[in-house]
Amino acid sequence: MLEDDRYVEMIRRNRTEVRANAVISMIELLIENDRIDGLEYNVGIDKEVRDDPGTVVPLVEAYVAKEFRRWAGTMRIALSTEGIYKYPGHAVRLMEFILDYVDDHEDPDSLLTMALSGEPPTFVLENMTRFAFADPAIHLEEVIERVDPAVMMAITNILSVRSKESTVSDHDAPRFSRMATYVRTFPDMPDAALYMEAPVTTTPDDLISQMVKTEGMDEATFLIRNSVGMAVFYHADYATAFPHLEQYFDMLNATGEERMSLLESAAAYLKTIFEAVTDAQARLSEAGL
Repeated sequence: MLEDDRYVEMIRRNRTEVRANAVISMIELLIENDRIDGLEYNVGIDKEVRDDPGTVVPLVEAYVAKEFRRWAGTMRIALSTEGIYKYPGHAVRLMEFILDYVDDHEDPDSLLTMALSGEPPTFVLENMTRFAFADPAIHLEEVIERVDPAVMMAITNILSVRSKESTVSDHDAPRFSRMATYVRTFPDMPDAALYMEAPVTTTPDDLISQMVKTEGMDEATFLIRNSVGMAVFYHADYATAFPHLEQYFDMLNATGEERMSLLESAAAYLKTIFEAVTDAQARLSEAGL
């Protein structure tokens, strides 16, 4: 698709190989994640200058940097347009790390240690990205403006799941699989550790007493996520979990929120989670594991 894009070809011919590859990687990420569908149809360049690489290439790079910033913003990561323009390769590495490495790196324990270091998010992400790509030259101070705390919570929760996966006993594996799928569905949940670590003998009242609602989490989100969490925590399959979902919702609903639409959303999440668990178990069975 990009092979036929005249602007991409201009970038290849008029930038160093390193910069051209970085900018083109940004374009590819934007297309793969449905942020743009190409360049020629998205970048407005006057006919009088569209064949002048000295004019076109900077305009295209500026457009890509702005779109890349908007895309990162949907993930609650504020990037600097100027920083992206100046260091496109570093911006690409950051997003590749978040998309591909957090839940798939071979050494989640080391990444988890970094996540729990207490350093500012920019430095944590910089250290993680350097480690993941074995590239100490990556610098993110000028690329990242701000990282929402929920992003770091999500990264930490997923890494915690990854770190525990290799130590789970056969007896605990089914329940761990359910809760790991739940955490991956709601990675920024402040109660992820509670669901992962609470003894199965914990009563619903005790579980609720330990739940945390972070600043900015609305009541509807709290009710949906935690009613689903309790159903997954206490029940081994959808058939037994679904009939109890309404009970858990009502136990949590201290403010009398409207029930039906929220319960419908909760039921949809619950079904999705158990379908994912069933699919994962089927794949393991087919592989003889």
